[in-house]
Amino acid sequence: RADAYDTSKLDKSNRWGYFPSVSAGWNISNEKWMKNFAQKANISMLKVRASYGINGNVNAIGSYQYASTVSKSSRSGYNLGDGAGWRGSVTPSTTLSNPNLAWETSRQLDLGLDLRMFRDKLAVTVDWYNKNTVDLITASTAPANTGATTVYINAGKVNNHGFEFEASWKDNIGDFSYSINANFST
Repeated sequence: RADAYDTSKLDKSNRWGYFPSVSAGWNISNEKWMKNFAQKANISMLKVRASYGINGNVNAIGSYQYASTVSKSSRSGYNLGDGAGWRGSVTPSTTLSNPNLAWETSRQLDLGLDLRMFRDKLAVTVDWYNKNTVDLITASTAPANTGATTVYINAGKVNNHGFEFEASWKDNIGDFSYSINANFST
């Protein structure tokens, strides 16, 4: 996948981001060698899956925070005398430009198992994931000699990892149908 953001968020040299992903699954319960065991164990579906992908994000920044801008103030002015004058002044941005500001990227690996048993009454899902986000966009203090107070940079790193478990039971008692669900994550 290729994404481009307009130049309100990123300099034209960094507006494109490339974010590939891949996933695969294997429904083991459909294999001939598994059919007999699946019947005896009341397994209606057993699947393993894996995915890896890269995502991009620029939502952490506002418009033109990579650039130096100017702003007009209507509260001050320049008096030319005899009541004539010019209202407003132009002031430099307090944000130091950084045309090298780029996409935040997250790389995630996910391994999972899906199991359904007892004519699909019991369903269990287990996932393990590891997500590394790099080049987080963050505000930093600009060097004092620039006159600016802030510069936006790609500097942060975050790791999220853990397990997710989900189980459910669905059944009918006469005309009454019910389900019980539980989930847990670390």
